[in-house]
Amino acid sequence: MLRRTARRPSAALELVGSFLEEFRAWQRAFLSLLRLATEQGVRQLRVGVTGASLPVAELAVADALATVERASEFYGITVALPDIELLCASPRYVELAPFVS
Repeated sequence: MLRRTARRPSAALELVGSFLEEFRAWQRAFLSLLRLATEQGVRQLRVGVTGASLPVAELAVADALATVERASEFYGITVALPDIELLCASPRYVELAPFVS
């Protein structure tokens, strides 16, 4: 897929744009889940994702966790984050998953 888009810059830009749009949506969703989990004292989250670009969902989870950890360090707040298990059904771009996981 990346080789095909390298020959067509407009297709590459569309791919990046769709990645960023999907990333932001997943990041907002995971940040909301983290907020609810910490407010309710949940220690483990099992999140099922369907039809997502697997690397995008994984990156959004990792980024959301890192954002909360760094923000809590910056403000001197202790936040007990839950353990997260991410389950992905019908992922797109499965071939990229080993590089992200």
